[in-house]
Amino acid sequence: MSFNSFDSEAIRRDWAPLIEEWDGEYFPERRGSDGPGLTVRHGPFTLWLGVEHGGAPGPIFQVRAPFLNRTGLELNLSLEDLSAHVSRMLGGHDVEIGFPPFDQKFWLEASDPEVARSLFTPQLRDKIFQSPGKEIFFRVGRAHGLPKDVSVLFTGVRANRDDVTDRLRATFDFVAAMLDRLVYVGVADPHDPEVALW
Repeated sequence: MSFNSFDSEAIRRDWAPLIEEWDGEYFPERRGSDGPGLTVRHGPFTLWLGVEHGGAPGPIFQVRAPFLNRTGLELNLSLEDLSAHVSRMLGGHDVEIGFPPFDQKFWLEASDPEVARSLFTPQLRDKIFQSPGKEIFFRVGRAHGLPKDVSVLFTGVRANRDDVTDRLRATFDFVAAMLDRLVYVGVADPHDPEVALW
């Protein structure tokens, strides 16, 4: 069995250690998708994990965390790749945080560069560099169908059955730390946005 078959009971067994560790709630089906899901609480926030078909390299595990956005910050972080080089050639520019190993590896765009720089503490940078995922990306922004003051922190990682537990644990750890940092710098309101993603 592969994850691409979306055998709900098999995935539940694979996720059992994480469900117990995080006191998560498992969903065999999600609205608008044929894959299962998992929700986990982190303080006032709910982290929503879903599985999507990702093609030959394996499925993509997506983590979304809605929050009340006090400032309207929008942010995108991805690995430096061909698309980033093309964007730069067309006049686009990224935000440099002043740490060369990070600035050379990642392409960062933000509606407020100063706030973006304040988010990436050494601790958060370490979590990103230590991530076992090969495809590192995340964004903060509006999501279709949600109230206008609600943004979503969104990230995704590829994984297979051999390493899914470690990758998801690292991804959830990063998302939780980023939510805490968004609250600290005044972007995220420290209250439950009371929205459901499925």
